[in-house]
Amino acid sequence: MLSYILYELRSRRSSILGWGAGVGFFVLMYSVFYPSLPAEMLELDFDEIQLYQALGQFEMRSFEGYFGSTILGFMALLVIMYAVTHGTGTLAGEEENGTLELMVTLPLHRWEIVLSKAIAMAISAFLILAIVAVAGMIAFVIISGQIEATLTAGDLILPIFSALPIVLLFMMLSLFLSAFMPQRRFAIGVAAVAVLGSYFGNNLLPMAEGTETITRLLPFHYYERSPDVFTDGIQAGDVLVLLAIAGIFLLLAIGSFSQRNITTGIWFWRRGRVM
Repeated sequence: MLSYILYELRSRRSSILGWGAGVGFFVLMYSVFYPSLPAEMLELDFDEIQLYQALGQFEMRSFEGYFGSTILGFMALLVIMYAVTHGTGTLAGEEENGTLELMVTLPLHRWEIVLSKAIAMAISAFLILAIVAVAGMIAFVIISGQIEATLTAGDLILPIFSALPIVLLFMMLSLFLSAFMPQRRFAIGVAAVAVLGSYFGNNLLPMAEGTETITRLLPFHYYERSPDVFTDGIQAGDVLVLLAIAGIFLLLAIGSFSQRNITTGIWFWRRGRVM
C-alpha cells in the first residue's frame, strides 16, 4: 500500500508543482500589490456594495485585513479547484481513460486503492499549500518596509494552512462522487455546484433573517478568512467539523468503489458482476 501511495505521489508531482506555483504566484502578486492600493480604496466601506457582499467580507484598512479577507478566500477556492479536478479524475476519470481496470488487478483490496489515493491527494494538497506559504512569506518580506503591520513573515504560515481542512472536505467529496457516479462529468458538475453553493451561500444567506441554521450546514461557514485568524488563530471546533465531514465522504467513497462495476459506466446499483 505504501508503494502505491508513493506511485500516486510521483504521478502527481507535475500538478503539485504547477498548482503550487500558480496559486503561490497569485498570493505573491496580490500581497505585493497591497502597498500600491489608493487611499480611497483602503477606506472604502465594502459592506455597502452588494457585489462585494456576495464575494465575502472585505477589509482593506490593514494588511492583516486585506490578506485575511481577500487573499485567503480566493486562495482556498483555487486550491479547492485542484481538489475537485483531481478528486473527480481519480476514479471516474481513470475509468474513462482505461487505467482503472489495470489498477484493480493489483494485489490490493479496493478499500486500499481508495485510501491510498486519498492519502496521496491529501499530501498533494499539503505540499501545494507549503509552496503557497513560501510565496506568501517572500511577498511579506518584499513589502514589509512599505506597510505597517505587527506580523512577521512566519505569521502567514498558519492562516495559509488553515485552508487545508476545507480543501480536504471537497477533495473527499469529489473522490466519493467519482466512485459513486457513472461518469466524471456528472461528478465534477455536482462537486462544482457544491463548492459554489457553499461559498456564495455562506456570503449571502447571513443577509437574510432566520438563516443561521442553514448557514451552519455550509462548509465555508467553518473556514475563517478574516483578520481574526491572525489574532484568534484557528478554531479547533471548526477544523474538527470539516475533517469529520471529509472522513465521512472518504468512507462513502470506499463503500461506493467496493460496489462499482468497472468499465461499464453505469450506476453501481445496476451492476452485474463486480470485477
